[in-house]
Amino acid sequence: MDSKNVQLYGDAKIKYGAIELEAENITIDYGNNTLAAEGQTDSTGRRFGYPIFKNGNEVYETKSIVYNFITGRARITEVVTQQGEGFLHGQTVFKNANDELFSINKTYHTCNL
Repeated sequence: MDSKNVQLYGDAKIKYGAIELEAENITIDYGNNTLAAEGQTDSTGRRFGYPIFKNGNEVYETKSIVYNFITGRARITEVVTQQGEGFLHGQTVFKNANDELFSINKTYHTCNL
């Protein structure tokens, strides 16, 4: 605890108010007020346990996420989330404290495939 970091491994889950985070690996950094999550690679090189971030009714399936639990800001890579009747896919997405998403290299689809 001297480093103010906590590592969670293997089907890790965190619930903090309206926020839920599930991933194979989660790091809580109390010094920087952040949660970082990512999947794991098995012996065949296949990745599994990608982070699923829930904020109220919003669900984000991601490759990795760094979330500041004080400011509410996040940097998310390879996100998939439903927005209205469509699905947003973003290479790099930034979320601000107002729950607005700003994306780089994004696509919007009406199909969930």
